[in-house]
Amino acid sequence: MSHRPGSGGEPLRLISLPGWLWLAVLTLSILSGVAYGFLGVVTRVADGTGVSRYQMEILAVDAPQAGIVREILVERGAEIVEGTPILRLSSDVLESEIDASKELRDLLRQEYQRLQSRESKMMADAGARRDAAVLQAEEARENATELLKVRREVLASQQQLLTKGLISRETMLQARTTVAALESRIVRASTAAANAQLDVAQLERDVAASQAARREAQQNAEAKISTLERRLAEGFTMRSLLDGKVENIFTQIGAVVERGDMLARLTPTKSKDNALRVAAVIPQAKGKELSIGDEVQLVPTFVDKSRYGFMKGKLIWITTYAAPEEELELRMTNRQEFLSLESDFGPLLLAEIELQTDTGTPSGFAWSTEHGWPGPIGPGVEFDVQVIFGTDRPVELLFPWIKSLMGQ
Repeated sequence: MSHRPGSGGEPLRLISLPGWLWLAVLTLSILSGVAYGFLGVVTRVADGTGVSRYQMEILAVDAPQAGIVREILVERGAEIVEGTPILRLSSDVLESEIDASKELRDLLRQEYQRLQSRESKMMADAGARRDAAVLQAEEARENATELLKVRREVLASQQQLLTKGLISRETMLQARTTVAALESRIVRASTAAANAQLDVAQLERDVAASQAARREAQQNAEAKISTLERRLAEGFTMRSLLDGKVENIFTQIGAVVERGDMLARLTPTKSKDNALRVAAVIPQAKGKELSIGDEVQLVPTFVDKSRYGFMKGKLIWITTYAAPEEELELRMTNRQEFLSLESDFGPLLLAEIELQTDTGTPSGFAWSTEHGWPGPIGPGVEFDVQVIFGTDRPVELLFPWIKSLMGQ
Protein backbone atom coordinates (compact mmCIF):
# COMPACT_ATOMS: atom_id res chain seq x y z
CA MET A 1 0.00 0.00 0.00
CA SER A 2 1.33 3.50 -0.88
CA HIS A 3 1.98 6.12 1.84
CA ARG A 4 1.84 9.84 1.55
CA PRO A 5 5.13 11.72 1.94
CA GLY A 6 5.73 12.61 5.52
CA SER A 7 3.35 10.01 6.85
CA GLY A 8 6.20 7.96 8.22
CA GLY A 9 6.06 5.35 5.47
CA GLU A 10 7.99 5.05 2.16
CA PRO A 11 7.47 8.18 -0.07
CA LEU A 12 5.46 7.65 -3.23
CA ARG A 13 7.68 7.86 -6.38
CA LEU A 14 5.96 8.17 -9.76
CA ILE A 15 9.29 7.96 -11.66
CA SER A 16 12.53 6.71 -10.19
CA LEU A 17 15.58 8.97 -10.10
CA PRO A 18 17.34 7.08 -12.97
CA GLY A 19 14.13 7.50 -15.00
CA TRP A 20 14.30 11.26 -14.61
CA LEU A 21 17.86 11.20 -15.79
CA TRP A 22 16.94 9.17 -18.86
CA LEU A 23 14.08 11.57 -19.61
CA ALA A 24 16.43 14.54 -19.37
CA VAL A 25 18.98 12.85 -21.66
CA LEU A 26 16.27 11.99 -24.19
CA THR A 27 14.90 15.55 -24.13
CA LEU A 28 18.36 17.04 -24.63
CA SER A 29 19.05 14.61 -27.46
CA ILE A 30 15.83 15.55 -29.25
CA LEU A 31 16.49 19.28 -28.77
CA SER A 32 20.07 18.85 -30.01
CA GLY A 33 18.86 16.94 -33.07
CA VAL A 34 16.25 19.60 -33.89
CA ALA A 35 18.80 22.38 -33.38
CA TYR A 36 21.31 20.64 -35.63
CA GLY A 37 18.63 20.05 -38.26
CA PHE A 38 17.83 23.77 -38.47
CA LEU A 39 21.17 25.35 -37.50
CA GLY A 40 23.72 22.77 -38.68
CA VAL A 41 25.46 22.82 -42.07
CA VAL A 42 26.09 20.00 -44.56
CA THR A 43 28.47 20.90 -47.38
CA ARG A 44 28.00 19.82 -50.99
CA VAL A 45 31.30 18.90 -52.63
CA ALA A 46 32.66 17.78 -55.99
CA ASP A 47 35.70 15.47 -55.78
CA GLY A 48 38.49 15.42 -58.30
CA THR A 49 42.24 15.15 -58.75
CA GLY A 50 44.84 17.73 -59.74
CA VAL A 51 48.51 18.55 -60.28
CA SER A 52 50.42 21.76 -59.47
CA ARG A 53 52.16 23.74 -62.20
CA TYR A 54 53.25 27.28 -62.95
CA GLN A 55 52.18 27.68 -66.58
CA MET A 56 48.40 27.36 -66.46
CA GLU A 57 47.08 29.32 -69.44
CA ILE A 58 46.67 27.11 -72.49
CA LEU A 59 44.66 28.40 -75.44
CA ALA A 60 43.02 26.03 -77.91
CA VAL A 61 42.66 27.37 -81.44
CA ASP A 62 39.43 25.87 -82.78
CA ALA A 63 38.01 26.13 -86.27
CA PRO A 64 35.28 28.83 -86.25
CA GLN A 65 33.72 27.37 -89.40
CA ALA A 66 33.81 24.30 -91.58
CA GLY A 67 36.35 24.61 -94.38
CA ILE A 68 39.64 23.51 -95.88
CA VAL A 69 42.99 24.54 -94.39
CA ARG A 70 44.63 26.71 -97.08
CA GLU A 71 47.55 28.25 -95.17
CA ILE A 72 49.41 27.52 -91.93
CA LEU A 73 51.19 30.75 -91.09
CA VAL A 74 53.17 29.69 -87.99
CA GLU A 75 55.37 26.78 -87.02
CA ARG A 76 55.35 24.62 -83.92
CA GLY A 77 57.48 26.25 -81.23
CA ALA A 78 57.22 29.73 -82.77
CA GLU A 79 56.96 32.78 -80.48
CA ILE A 80 54.07 34.99 -81.64
CA VAL A 81 52.41 38.18 -80.46
CA GLU A 82 48.74 38.94 -79.98
CA GLY A 83 46.93 39.34 -83.31
CA THR A 84 49.37 37.20 -85.31
CA PRO A 85 47.55 35.22 -88.08
CA ILE A 86 47.86 31.52 -87.29
CA LEU A 87 46.13 29.89 -90.24
CA ARG A 88 43.51 30.50 -92.90
CA LEU A 89 40.61 28.37 -93.98
CA SER A 90 38.97 28.24 -97.35
CA SER A 91 35.23 28.81 -97.45
CA ASP A 92 34.80 26.20 -100.20
CA VAL A 93 33.27 23.58 -97.93
CA LEU A 94 30.90 26.02 -96.27
CA GLU A 95 29.87 27.57 -99.60
CA SER A 96 29.23 24.10 -100.98
CA GLU A 97 27.13 23.32 -97.93
CA ILE A 98 25.15 26.52 -98.45
CA ASP A 99 24.59 25.67 -102.13
CA ALA A 100 23.44 22.16 -101.21
CA SER A 101 21.09 23.54 -98.58
CA LYS A 102 19.60 26.01 -101.07
CA GLU A 103 19.15 23.23 -103.60
CA LEU A 104 17.37 21.15 -100.98
CA ARG A 105 15.17 24.10 -100.07
CA ASP A 106 14.23 24.64 -103.73
CA LEU A 107 13.44 20.94 -104.13
CA LEU A 108 11.23 21.08 -101.05
CA ARG A 109 9.40 24.08 -102.47
CA GLN A 110 8.84 22.36 -105.80
CA GLU A 111 7.68 19.20 -104.09
CA TYR A 112 5.33 21.22 -101.90
CA GLN A 113 3.76 22.89 -104.94
CA ARG A 114 3.51 19.61 -106.84
CA LEU A 115 1.95 17.73 -103.96
CA GLN A 116 -0.32 20.63 -103.10
CA SER A 117 -1.71 20.63 -106.65
CA ARG A 118 -2.15 16.86 -106.49
CA GLU A 119 -3.79 17.06 -103.08
CA SER A 120 -6.16 19.78 -104.25
CA LYS A 121 -7.28 17.51 -107.08
CA MET A 122 -7.63 14.60 -104.65
CA MET A 123 -9.76 16.73 -102.36
CA ALA A 124 -11.94 17.90 -105.23
CA ASP A 125 -12.43 14.33 -106.48
CA ALA A 126 -13.15 13.10 -102.99
CA GLY A 127 -15.65 15.89 -102.47
CA ALA A 128 -17.37 15.03 -105.73
CA ARG A 129 -17.54 11.35 -104.79
CA ARG A 130 -18.90 12.25 -101.39
CA ASP A 131 -21.58 14.51 -102.89
CA ALA A 132 -22.57 11.81 -105.38
CA ALA A 133 -22.67 9.16 -102.66
CA VAL A 134 -24.73 11.38 -100.37
CA LEU A 135 -27.13 12.26 -103.18
CA GLN A 136 -27.50 8.61 -104.15
CA ALA A 137 -28.04 7.62 -100.53
CA GLU A 138 -30.63 10.35 -100.04
CA GLU A 139 -32.51 9.26 -103.16
CA ALA A 140 -32.41 5.62 -102.08
CA ARG A 141 -33.61 6.56 -98.62
CA GLU A 142 -36.47 8.71 -99.98
CA ASN A 143 -37.58 5.98 -102.39
CA ALA A 144 -37.39 3.32 -99.72
CA THR A 145 -39.26 5.55 -97.29
CA GLU A 146 -42.13 6.13 -99.76
CA LEU A 147 -42.31 2.44 -100.61
CA LEU A 148 -42.13 1.53 -96.92
CA LYS A 149 -45.14 3.73 -96.24
CA VAL A 150 -47.14 1.92 -98.91
CA ARG A 151 -45.98 -1.52 -97.75
CA ARG A 152 -46.91 -0.78 -94.15
CA GLU A 153 -50.43 0.16 -95.26
CA VAL A 154 -50.63 -3.09 -97.25
CA LEU A 155 -49.33 -5.00 -94.23
CA ALA A 156 -52.03 -3.48 -92.04
CA SER A 157 -54.80 -4.44 -94.47
CA GLN A 158 -53.37 -7.95 -94.85
CA GLN A 159 -53.35 -8.28 -91.08
CA GLN A 160 -57.10 -7.68 -91.11
CA LEU A 161 -57.62 -10.15 -93.97
CA LEU A 162 -55.57 -12.78 -92.11
CA THR A 163 -57.80 -12.28 -89.07
CA LYS A 164 -60.87 -12.95 -91.24
CA GLY A 165 -59.14 -15.96 -92.81
CA LEU A 166 -59.18 -14.50 -96.30
CA ILE A 167 -55.38 -14.85 -96.91
CA SER A 168 -52.81 -17.42 -95.84
CA ARG A 169 -50.19 -16.93 -93.13
CA GLU A 170 -47.42 -17.32 -95.75
CA THR A 171 -48.71 -14.27 -97.62
CA MET A 172 -48.66 -12.31 -94.37
CA LEU A 173 -45.06 -13.34 -93.64
CA GLN A 174 -43.94 -12.24 -97.13
CA ALA A 175 -45.47 -8.79 -96.51
CA ARG A 176 -43.60 -8.48 -93.21
CA THR A 177 -40.32 -9.55 -94.86
CA THR A 178 -40.76 -6.86 -97.50
CA VAL A 179 -41.28 -4.17 -94.81
CA ALA A 180 -38.16 -5.31 -92.90
CA ALA A 181 -36.08 -5.23 -96.10
CA LEU A 182 -37.18 -1.66 -96.82
CA GLU A 183 -36.30 -0.55 -93.30
CA SER A 184 -32.84 -2.13 -93.66
CA ARG A 185 -32.38 -0.35 -97.00
CA ILE A 186 -33.09 3.01 -95.36
CA VAL A 187 -30.49 2.30 -92.62
CA ARG A 188 -27.85 1.31 -95.21
CA ALA A 189 -28.49 4.48 -97.18
CA SER A 190 -28.00 6.65 -94.06
CA THR A 191 -24.81 4.73 -93.18
CA ALA A 192 -23.42 5.14 -96.70
CA ALA A 193 -23.95 8.92 -96.54
CA ALA A 194 -22.22 9.16 -93.14
CA ASN A 195 -19.28 7.03 -94.33
CA ALA A 196 -18.82 9.25 -97.36
CA GLN A 197 -18.61 12.28 -95.07
CA LEU A 198 -16.12 10.54 -92.74
CA ASP A 199 -13.86 9.48 -95.62
CA VAL A 200 -13.54 13.06 -96.82
CA ALA A 201 -12.90 14.37 -93.29
CA GLN A 202 -10.10 11.81 -92.79
CA LEU A 203 -8.56 12.77 -96.13
CA GLU A 204 -8.63 16.44 -95.12
CA ARG A 205 -6.80 15.65 -91.87
CA ASP A 206 -4.16 13.58 -93.69
CA VAL A 207 -3.56 16.30 -96.25
CA ALA A 208 -3.27 18.99 -93.55
CA ALA A 209 -0.70 16.91 -91.62
CA SER A 210 1.32 16.25 -94.77
CA GLN A 211 1.37 19.93 -95.70
CA ALA A 212 2.40 20.94 -92.18
CA ALA A 213 5.33 18.49 -92.27
CA ARG A 214 6.48 19.85 -95.63
CA ARG A 215 6.23 23.45 -94.40
CA GLU A 216 8.33 22.54 -91.36
CA ALA A 217 10.98 20.95 -93.61
CA GLN A 218 11.13 24.15 -95.65
CA GLN A 219 11.47 26.29 -92.52
CA ASN A 220 14.31 24.07 -91.24
CA ALA A 221 16.10 24.40 -94.57
CA GLU A 222 15.75 28.20 -94.47
CA ALA A 223 17.06 28.30 -90.90
CA LYS A 224 20.08 26.20 -91.82
CA ILE A 225 20.89 28.46 -94.78
CA SER A 226 20.69 31.56 -92.54
CA THR A 227 23.02 29.94 -89.99
CA LEU A 228 25.56 28.94 -92.61
CA GLU A 229 25.52 32.36 -94.27
CA ARG A 230 26.04 34.03 -90.90
CA ARG A 231 29.00 31.76 -90.21
CA LEU A 232 30.41 32.53 -93.66
CA ALA A 233 30.27 36.24 -92.92
CA GLU A 234 32.31 35.85 -89.72
CA GLY A 235 35.57 35.28 -91.55
CA PHE A 236 38.16 32.51 -91.83
CA THR A 237 41.51 33.93 -90.65
CA MET A 238 42.39 32.80 -87.12
CA ARG A 239 44.62 35.06 -85.07
CA SER A 240 46.35 34.67 -81.73
CA LEU A 241 44.53 36.18 -78.76
CA LEU A 242 47.75 36.54 -76.72
CA ASP A 243 51.51 36.76 -76.80
CA GLY A 244 52.60 33.18 -76.65
CA LYS A 245 54.26 30.12 -78.04
CA VAL A 246 52.78 27.66 -80.53
CA GLU A 247 52.58 24.49 -78.43
CA ASN A 248 51.30 22.24 -81.22
CA ILE A 249 49.55 22.21 -84.60
CA PHE A 250 47.00 19.47 -85.17
CA THR A 251 46.17 19.98 -88.86
CA GLN A 252 47.80 20.30 -92.26
CA ILE A 253 47.27 22.16 -95.51
CA GLY A 254 44.40 20.68 -97.50
CA ALA A 255 42.71 19.11 -94.47
CA VAL A 256 38.94 19.36 -94.31
CA VAL A 257 37.85 20.57 -90.87
CA GLU A 258 34.52 20.99 -89.14
CA ARG A 259 33.46 23.81 -86.90
CA GLY A 260 34.97 23.34 -83.42
CA ASP A 261 37.84 21.09 -84.53
CA MET A 262 41.03 21.76 -82.54
CA LEU A 263 43.64 23.06 -84.99
CA ALA A 264 46.42 24.38 -82.74
CA ARG A 265 47.33 25.11 -79.13
CA LEU A 266 49.15 28.08 -77.64
CA THR A 267 50.73 28.79 -74.26
CA PRO A 268 51.48 32.36 -73.11
CA THR A 269 55.08 33.58 -72.98
CA LYS A 270 54.05 36.43 -70.70
CA SER A 271 52.36 34.82 -67.74
CA LYS A 272 50.09 37.01 -65.64
CA ASP A 273 52.03 35.95 -62.58
CA ASN A 274 54.40 33.26 -61.46
CA ALA A 275 52.01 31.78 -58.93
CA LEU A 276 51.81 28.04 -58.44
CA ARG A 277 48.35 26.80 -59.38
CA VAL A 278 46.61 23.46 -59.65
CA ALA A 279 45.16 22.00 -62.85
CA ALA A 280 42.32 19.68 -61.86
CA VAL A 281 39.75 17.38 -63.42
CA ILE A 282 36.20 17.18 -62.02
CA PRO A 283 33.47 14.71 -63.05
CA GLN A 284 31.07 16.51 -65.39
CA ALA A 285 28.03 15.28 -63.45
CA LYS A 286 29.07 17.45 -60.46
CA GLY A 287 31.09 20.04 -62.36
CA LYS A 288 28.01 21.64 -63.93
CA GLU A 289 27.05 22.88 -60.44
CA LEU A 290 30.36 24.66 -59.83
CA SER A 291 30.95 28.40 -60.12
CA ILE A 292 34.02 30.60 -60.35
CA GLY A 293 35.04 31.60 -56.83
CA ASP A 294 33.98 28.35 -55.12
CA GLU A 295 36.11 27.33 -52.14
CA VAL A 296 38.49 24.42 -52.75
CA GLN A 297 40.19 22.07 -50.30
CA LEU A 298 43.36 20.36 -51.57
CA VAL A 299 45.43 17.62 -49.98
CA PRO A 300 48.77 16.53 -51.54
CA THR A 301 48.66 12.78 -51.99
CA PHE A 302 51.70 12.33 -49.74
CA VAL A 303 50.27 14.41 -46.84
CA ASP A 304 48.37 12.95 -43.88
CA LYS A 305 45.22 15.09 -43.78
CA SER A 306 44.34 14.12 -40.22
CA ARG A 307 47.68 15.53 -39.05
CA TYR A 308 48.43 18.47 -41.36
CA GLY A 309 44.94 19.39 -42.62
CA PHE A 310 44.23 20.64 -46.13
CA MET A 311 45.43 23.51 -48.32
CA LYS A 312 43.00 26.31 -49.12
CA GLY A 313 42.24 27.42 -52.65
CA LYS A 314 39.69 29.01 -54.96
CA LEU A 315 38.22 27.89 -58.29
CA ILE A 316 39.18 30.48 -60.93
CA TRP A 317 38.39 28.66 -64.20
CA ILE A 318 36.45 25.62 -65.39
CA THR A 319 35.44 24.30 -68.81
CA THR A 320 31.80 24.00 -69.80
CA TYR A 321 32.36 20.90 -71.94
CA ALA A 322 33.86 17.45 -71.42
CA ALA A 323 37.60 17.67 -72.07
CA PRO A 324 39.03 15.41 -74.82
CA GLU A 325 41.77 12.99 -73.85
CA GLU A 326 44.54 14.92 -75.63
CA GLU A 327 43.69 18.03 -73.60
CA LEU A 328 43.72 16.06 -70.37
CA GLU A 329 47.12 14.64 -71.27
CA LEU A 330 48.46 18.13 -71.99
CA ARG A 331 47.38 19.55 -68.63
CA MET A 332 47.67 16.53 -66.35
CA THR A 333 50.75 14.44 -65.54
CA ASN A 334 49.13 11.30 -64.13
CA ARG A 335 47.33 9.87 -67.16
CA GLN A 336 46.30 6.74 -65.28
CA GLU A 337 44.60 8.80 -62.57
CA PHE A 338 42.30 10.76 -64.87
CA LEU A 339 41.57 7.68 -66.96
CA SER A 340 40.49 5.94 -63.76
CA LEU A 341 38.27 8.90 -62.85
CA GLU A 342 36.77 8.92 -66.34
CA SER A 343 36.05 5.20 -66.06
CA ASP A 344 34.35 5.65 -62.68
CA PHE A 345 32.48 8.93 -63.20
CA GLY A 346 32.20 9.50 -66.95
CA PRO A 347 33.27 12.67 -68.84
CA LEU A 348 35.59 15.09 -67.02
CA LEU A 349 35.81 18.89 -66.88
CA LEU A 350 39.12 20.75 -66.64
CA ALA A 351 39.49 23.32 -63.86
CA GLU A 352 42.13 25.74 -62.57
CA ILE A 353 42.58 26.40 -58.86
CA GLU A 354 44.37 29.32 -57.25
CA LEU A 355 46.19 28.46 -54.03
CA GLN A 356 45.84 30.77 -51.03
CA THR A 357 49.26 31.94 -49.84
CA ASP A 358 50.44 32.37 -46.23
CA THR A 359 53.99 33.52 -45.53
CA GLY A 360 53.66 32.23 -41.96
CA THR A 361 53.77 28.55 -42.97
CA PRO A 362 56.83 26.54 -44.10
CA SER A 363 55.23 25.81 -47.49
CA GLY A 364 54.14 29.41 -48.09
CA PHE A 365 50.50 28.38 -48.53
CA ALA A 366 47.44 28.59 -46.30
CA TRP A 367 46.37 25.41 -44.53
CA SER A 368 43.44 24.46 -42.32
CA THR A 369 45.94 23.80 -39.52
CA GLU A 370 48.31 26.40 -38.08
CA HIS A 371 51.48 25.39 -39.92
CA GLY A 372 50.38 22.71 -42.37
CA TRP A 373 52.90 20.52 -44.16
CA PRO A 374 56.40 21.39 -42.93
CA GLY A 375 58.04 21.16 -46.36
CA PRO A 376 57.85 22.96 -49.71
CA ILE A 377 55.07 22.45 -52.28
CA GLY A 378 56.27 22.86 -55.86
CA PRO A 379 55.16 22.02 -59.40
CA GLY A 380 54.27 18.44 -60.26
CA VAL A 381 52.61 17.65 -56.91
CA GLU A 382 49.46 15.57 -57.21
CA PHE A 383 46.41 16.52 -55.14
CA ASP A 384 43.09 15.15 -54.01
CA VAL A 385 40.66 17.99 -54.69
CA GLN A 386 37.31 18.88 -53.15
CA VAL A 387 35.35 21.86 -54.51
CA ILE A 388 32.69 23.11 -52.07
CA PHE A 389 29.80 24.44 -54.16
CA GLY A 390 27.05 24.81 -51.59
CA THR A 391 25.70 24.13 -48.15
CA ASP A 392 22.40 22.73 -46.88
CA ARG A 393 20.69 22.57 -43.54
CA PRO A 394 20.28 18.91 -42.53
CA VAL A 395 16.51 19.35 -42.30
CA GLU A 396 16.39 20.37 -46.00
CA LEU A 397 17.85 17.00 -46.95
CA LEU A 398 14.80 15.32 -45.42
CA PHE A 399 12.29 17.15 -47.63
CA PRO A 400 12.80 14.95 -50.77
CA TRP A 401 12.59 11.83 -48.58
CA ILE A 402 9.38 13.06 -46.91
CA LYS A 403 7.86 13.90 -50.31
CA SER A 404 8.72 10.44 -51.63
CA LEU A 405 7.02 8.87 -48.62
CA MET A 406 3.93 10.99 -49.27
CA GLY A 407 3.93 9.89 -52.92
CA GLN A 408 4.54 13.36 -54.33
